Amino acid sequence: MRWGINRVDHDQKDPFTKVVVAFESNGVIRDDLLQGKTGKIAVCDLFRTLPLGASRGDGSMGYPVVTCYFYAHEIKKILEVTTSIYPKKGSRYFLHVSGLKFKYNPNRLIFDRVTDVLMGSEEEGYQPLEYSGSNRTLYRVATNLYNATFINYVGRFTYGILDVVPKDRNGNPIVTQPSKGNPFDLLLPLRVDMDKQKAGIQELKEWVCLMEYVKSFPDKDGDGHPDIPEKYSGKLGRIMREPSWNPISLLSRGTYLTWVAFGVVVGLLFAMGFGVSLFAKRMKKR
Repeated sequence: MRWGINRVDHDQKDPFTKVVVAFESNGVIRDDLLQGKTGKIAVCDLFRTLPLGASRGDGSMGYPVVTCYFYAHEIKKILEVTTSIYPKKGSRYFLHVSGLKFKYNPNRLIFDRVTDVLMGSEEEGYQPLEYSGSNRTLYRVATNLYNATFINYVGRFTYGILDVVPKDRNGNPIVTQPSKGNPFDLLLPLRVDMDKQKAGIQELKEWVCLMEYVKSFPDKDGDGHPDIPEKYSGKLGRIMREPSWNPISLLSRGTYLTWVAFGVVVGLLFAMGFGVSLFAKRMKKR
């Protein structure tokens, strides 16, 4: 998605129009890519991994890709879907990421388990992302239309804790919650236009991004077909699970949720200690 969108909708004079992060949910990926007996990947093999959806504009097959802008702390909230919602709601809610890698501690308080985020790629390297609320840089983020409709669901499911607000290039909020009707309709303006010279929006499909991306790979063995890079043969290590009960790891860069929980625990321990001390004093007087 990042590659496909940046080919057709990235203004080289405006670096902020570059898609730097993309998300995909397990629920949309419908099949594996297997080597098989020949080692050849056919068009049908690729398409059946991402076959879902249809255009609400012209009825063409496949979900279109959409983009919007988020602050860094909102990107961190989206990552918490994988750390906290996926374990509760099932594998469909697992988010794959591109353009960043992150660490999380599953022993931390729910919805505040991400401990470190880096932005970049395997080829260009990764740089730390400052995800505190003070970072007011806007980052262009991509996903497909189906995943985008879950933005409001995640906010409601977490009682507003993981609420994020999609924005345009200038930071203006984009309305995504319909009073009635289909939630897809409000997100249609976020679709990527493949050809701005034509009237209307020429939707860029997610499955097309995949096809074109694979076609772009170099033909290393000279057989006339592109070869999938070796890096895709195993895990890329973009999601790093680092369980720890170390107090620093449990509290470092914690949100208000973590510190409120910490305060409650300290308060309870203090109350218990005071109660034990009072009981001991009474026992001595007897």
